[in-house]
Amino acid sequence: MNSAKTFTGSAAESWPYLDQAEKCPRVLYVDDNDFVRDGFCSAFSVKGWNCESASSGNDALIKLSSGPESIDFLITDHQMAEMNGLELVRRVRSTDFKGKILVYSTMLRDEDRTLYEELEVDVIIPKTGNVNRIFEAIEKLQQQPTP
Repeated sequence: MNSAKTFTGSAAESWPYLDQAEKCPRVLYVDDNDFVRDGFCSAFSVKGWNCESASSGNDALIKLSSGPESIDFLITDHQMAEMNGLELVRRVRSTDFKGKILVYSTMLRDEDRTLYEELEVDVIIPKTGNVNRIFEAIEKLQQQPTP
């Protein structure tokens, strides 16, 4: 006896969660603090979002070079040892990355904020440890039309 089913409608009609899965943000979270990075990626996963992490700007660039279209949102800290967030954003802007960029950091100087704005980051969020601020920013950005 064959128990396979044949679906005549679209996959989204038969399995509505597929459409939802396509809308789940794919995040690359960059922070040199293991505790912060792992905690935020866990929170993204609990929400059902896809999260990769990178412990440095160089690691993030390697991940992006292997498939920039696989990441919707790059979230970076500013203060990192090897390469700060500003240099990471500069380098990412020189690639074909089409996703949104969020800076999540404490103690940004006015000059740094201005430089990030010149690089057209999508959102700068003060680092408070509250992942809901990032969730809200991403959900708002998802509602904006893509160029």
